[in-house]
Amino acid sequence: KHPFKLKSTFDPGPSKNLELEKYLRAVEIELQTMLRIPRKIMPNLTKEERTTIKHLKDKQNQLIIKKADKGSTITVADIDTYIRDGELHLADAVAYRRLEEDRTKEIANRVQQFVKQIYEVGYIDKFELEYLLPPNPVRTQFIYFPYKIHKQPIAVRPVVSGINGPTTQVSKYLDYFYKQLIPKVKSYLKNSQQLVEELQSMVLPANCDEILLVSLDVKSMYTSIPQDEGISALLN
Repeated sequence: KHPFKLKSTFDPGPSKNLELEKYLRAVEIELQTMLRIPRKIMPNLTKEERTTIKHLKDKQNQLIIKKADKGSTITVADIDTYIRDGELHLADAVAYRRLEEDRTKEIANRVQQFVKQIYEVGYIDKFELEYLLPPNPVRTQFIYFPYKIHKQPIAVRPVVSGINGPTTQVSKYLDYFYKQLIPKVKSYLKNSQQLVEELQSMVLPANCDEILLVSLDVKSMYTSIPQDEGISALLN
């Protein structure tokens, strides 16, 4: 199976099996009848929880309710605070550059031209051509900010939603190949479980009296990687 063959958009339409349609209609009517029967429903929330939910619903147009950056915790922030925190993060001139206009269509056209060029010279086949072309209509990518409540002081993590963006398909295409190469890097660790296994199997020198484990956290890692050097590292 070709890894880049687009999924079929074939729609079989409604079933023409009259007996099946009759049965489904009967089930639908029965369910509607059951819903109309009055019955006492016992709440599974405390009074305080119900009051809190009502309070949030009453102010939902003034709040941003999102999942925290890590774990299953939910964060609640008023819109003004959320916008302020996002703008504060984007004010980093080293990591971000302000654009005066939306360049989505321009980038989509450049990607389209490039993909067609490499197809014409034989670098990719027809399936890859169709896979790599930007969607139509193309969607402007946007950024949002989950709160990192495990950090002190609390900060935000920038997340860019690239669904149906001009470079989405190209990114997925490259990821398909690079994720097969990354495990071959000597410093690669799949997860914390592999780290534990590596440490347990490690044989230390006899004269080693003290071990110091060190972890590093790079601020704004992705936007801090020099693009030319990053591309060179991937190619080599």
